[in-house]
Amino acid sequence: MTSSTRRTGIAAAVLVAGVYAYFLLFSQFAFLEIVQSAGLGEMRIKAVLGMMAVGGIVGAYVAQRDKGMRLLRLGLLGCMSAAILSMVVHDLWSLGLLSLLMGLSLGSVTVCLAALLPQWLPREQGCWYVGIGTGLGYALCNVPIVFLATPHQQFRIAAIFAIVAFAAVWFVRDATVSDVSEQKVSLKISVVAAVLVFLAFVWMDSGAFYVIQHAPDLKKATWGAEKLWINAGLHFFAALLAGWMLARGHFRLLLCAAAVILGAAALWVNDVSTRVEAGYFYPVAVSFYSTALVCWPALLSGKTQAWQRAAWVFAIAGWIGSGMGIGMVENLHRVPVWFVIVACGVILLGLFGGVKKGAWVMILALVGFFLLENGSPPATTTSAVERGRQVYVAEGCIHCHSQYLRPESMDESLWGEAKKPSDALQQRPVLIGNRRQGPDLTHVAGRRSATWLRLHFLAPRDLVPDSVMPSYAHLFEDQRGADLIAYLTRDIGDDITAVQQLTQAWRPASVQQGDMALGKQLFSQHCAVCHGDDGRWQGMLAAQLAKAPANLAEGPWMWSAKRDGESGAVSIARVVRFGIPGTDMPGHETWTPEQWQAVTSYLLQCREQK
Repeated sequence: MTSSTRRTGIAAAVLVAGVYAYFLLFSQFAFLEIVQSAGLGEMRIKAVLGMMAVGGIVGAYVAQRDKGMRLLRLGLLGCMSAAILSMVVHDLWSLGLLSLLMGLSLGSVTVCLAALLPQWLPREQGCWYVGIGTGLGYALCNVPIVFLATPHQQFRIAAIFAIVAFAAVWFVRDATVSDVSEQKVSLKISVVAAVLVFLAFVWMDSGAFYVIQHAPDLKKATWGAEKLWINAGLHFFAALLAGWMLARGHFRLLLCAAAVILGAAALWVNDVSTRVEAGYFYPVAVSFYSTALVCWPALLSGKTQAWQRAAWVFAIAGWIGSGMGIGMVENLHRVPVWFVIVACGVILLGLFGGVKKGAWVMILALVGFFLLENGSPPATTTSAVERGRQVYVAEGCIHCHSQYLRPESMDESLWGEAKKPSDALQQRPVLIGNRRQGPDLTHVAGRRSATWLRLHFLAPRDLVPDSVMPSYAHLFEDQRGADLIAYLTRDIGDDITAVQQLTQAWRPASVQQGDMALGKQLFSQHCAVCHGDDGRWQGMLAAQLAKAPANLAEGPWMWSAKRDGESGAVSIARVVRFGIPGTDMPGHETWTPEQWQAVTSYLLQCREQK
């Protein structure tokens, strides 16, 4: 291997790592969290994310028409711009345009990168370096300081990934088609078969990922904070193994192994007894097929028509497959068995020549799914929300909590806009509530996240020291706990909007200097369990939250930044009193002015001492 080839290989690996890390960290984590916390409502969130998919497909088409390094560099510049702009945009139209820009940029970059690889490196060496880059990209995203960072921090990290990838392009820009002869590839798999195979992989992976990511018990067992370094290592070494196997022509063997391992992980995660093993299997399978996804269009299939192959596989398998997977499981709390069986069947049929059969299996699965979704369910079928309502009644929650806000009363300043009395009276049974020993639960999904609710049910006094509520840990020994949370968060989009409107409308004339001793005491009792005694997100429950709590000692203070026309104390007080709708940060709505002013003053002092 010449020094020029080695330099080009390292640059290609860095480029692959930067693009993969950017996509995972920014598109699948940070940007999604910002969109969900913007209070747009379910349909608008889907519209914003749909713009990313549209942009990805259009970007892939443009790339296969342009066929040049220029578009690769422009796409990386677009990725950088999207990460930077995400720090300042929050409304529907801005988020939609930003999502479109991100999709266009990623769509063009992925196609350009995959198609250009054989112009830079021979097949065997190219597969090796792609394995290194893929493994490094996944590993970087699983480093705890990156994975647990706030969205604002992840935007910056993603921009750095894009900058590093952009710099790497200049180390391979002198490579030309004539530098590397056309490879004679013995791999015989049609474009249709390959697209079908990778479509099924992305379909199964994105569906399983979405279910795990939104089910706290599954998430903790697979990529909880204490498992991140293990996941990083598994991703890296699995990708290296994948590169080695592809360099030796074991394409089908690698993807068969990936299908079996990913299918097993998706099923095992449903069972408490096998969840740990699922957490080990999942990153291995993902790195296996992800490495093959980058290598197949050109390194494994030759340079002729590489751009068209790359465009087809990334547009259909990448963007459409991801949307299909999430769309089919977004209301589920476990990975369905039929989902795994169909995906694995399509992969095996596509790999071993049964293209038409594989296509028909996929089509029949889609038709069957939509018939089941849109048809009349059996009378005995109940949804998680319906079962959760039954749990709410059976456990006697009505005796301590209300679900009714009295119009034109103090209720609306605490909990949000009141609903019509007629809406409550139409319920069977009516769940207005007998008395309020605990808070009203109208709009609760806008004030408390599903993760917070689960932790509160398990150990109420960990989060609310003076709570008289007993533990309901027994509900999580089966499905009842998840169903109860599904019922309480059934109107999450509307609830977040209602609480955000209440929060934005709260503008006190001023925030008085509070009692520092009281502020420190309240912080220790109510906030340190997540933020830590020193405010550096090292609290007892921090690792169990969906995202690491904000670092109150060092910042950045993205959610409590000073607004025009008001003091910094008011911005902090707003978060202390109402929390951050759409996140795990709860409010303290019932605190007296003396209490929230004391905590505000204490936090402001900590910030000024930074």
